[in-house]
Amino acid sequence: MLLQNWTTLSSSVVFQAEHWFRVVRDKVKLPSNRIIDDYFRIEAPEFVLIYARSTDGRVLVERQYKHGLGKITTTFPAGFIDTGEPPILAAKRELLEETGFRAKTWKHMGTFVLDGTRYSGKAHCYIAEDLEQVSTPINDDMEELEIFFLTVRELHDSIASGDLCLLPGLAIMAMATNPMMNDLYTVIKNEP
Repeated sequence: MLLQNWTTLSSSVVFQAEHWFRVVRDKVKLPSNRIIDDYFRIEAPEFVLIYARSTDGRVLVERQYKHGLGKITTTFPAGFIDTGEPPILAAKRELLEETGFRAKTWKHMGTFVLDGTRYSGKAHCYIAEDLEQVSTPINDDMEELEIFFLTVRELHDSIASGDLCLLPGLAIMAMATNPMMNDLYTVIKNEP
């Protein structure tokens, strides 16, 4: 059996929340010629996710309230990419804004789609190393957070307790701590 792509016959935006997401209804034709009139997708902006590691191997994390979960949880630095902004510059900006840290070494781990069925945006994943605190974090009322370092063992404990529970964070941690993945990452020259 030879797999085939679906054909999009038409698309319309059903709902849009500017800067957050939009819901799109596609009319698609399957390889069997069956027509689906209302295949819904969620389009979200691309974002960066950062696994920031100190020279002693501890990992920079954040605790913050996530309204979708209805609770405070441990996360990694992350944020949306501004229109026209290269992902690496967004990662550097987000790390500095959220934590006050800069990194001397950056590695691109890859770009991944969170949900291939509904789309839901792309995550550009980075490892940031050789951290230096250069400023105070910028907090706003929608993103109050605590910043601290954990060992990898403490991160595992946070996963086991259900505190670190967001799948992108679990994925970046798994990739960053797997020595077999190291050769796959692209080291980025440290430019502003």
